[in-house]
Amino acid sequence: MADEQPKLLEKRNFDDGEELFSAGDIAKEAFVVQRGAVELLKKDADGFFETVRIVGPGQILGEGALISPKPRKLGARAKGQAACIVVSRDIMETKLDEADSFVRGMFRVLLGNFSAIRDIDAETKDNTETEQTLKDLEVDDEVDDVTEEISIG
Repeated sequence: MADEQPKLLEKRNFDDGEELFSAGDIAKEAFVVQRGAVELLKKDADGFFETVRIVGPGQILGEGALISPKPRKLGARAKGQAACIVVSRDIMETKLDEADSFVRGMFRVLLGNFSAIRDIDAETKDNTETEQTLKDLEVDDEVDDVTEEISIG
């Protein structure tokens, strides 16, 4: 009898308005939206929540958790019924350990670049410079292409 491998990825279902995480929470996991939509939220000056972005199937949110356990800048809640694949930093490390050394090295370089952009963004009060840099690099299109590859099986 072959040893059963533990299930590495978890699927979570969320009801409309259910919180995935709050701003200020320590980032422990990323979420790949499999079905439905998730709103990324920030509090405005009056304490009301403002939708920053809506993330849909095949897109990832909270990916900073895969780099380091820093406090989250935004909150997230389901917009309607949603299902997400949960990816912890430990799971990512396990998957990377199984990967080809070239893929592992490239991923670590990309994570380092992502982390550097996040640090610059945190130091910049006006995000327009960072947003323009991302547009110049066409990062959003590349991220969307990569997240389409993610699946449980």
